Amino acid sequence: RTITHDDTLVLEAKYVFRYLLATVIRRFKNIDIQSFVLRRLFPLLLKTYERYISVRKQQMNINNDQEPLSSSLLLQKVFGIDLHPSMYNRKMELNYLKKLFLDLMPIITPKYIYEC
Repeated sequence: RTITHDDTLVLEAKYVFRYLLATVIRRFKNIDIQSFVLRRLFPLLLKTYERYISVRKQQMNINNDQEPLSSSLLLQKVFGIDLHPSMYNRKMELNYLKKLFLDLMPIITPKYIYEC
């Protein structure tokens, strides 16, 4: 109410939020949690832990003569092609967020809002 005195905007925002919540809950009900944890999450955690250990070993083996890598270069070296696109630089991150927003917009908002 501090933004506008128009009740229509408040009602519209409530409607969009309810639609978003209903969509997320409906899609969440279709997920097999056990399968997701065992087939996706657990292997990812193990892989990440393995990479963490290898990075720690590399850091211990670096001589004092060598210059330490910046965090972005270190991430690129450790993760290689598995590095998330948004981690390369700020421009890539903004492009990724824009694409993500445009891909999710038709799913999480009512059709008439997306088309206007």
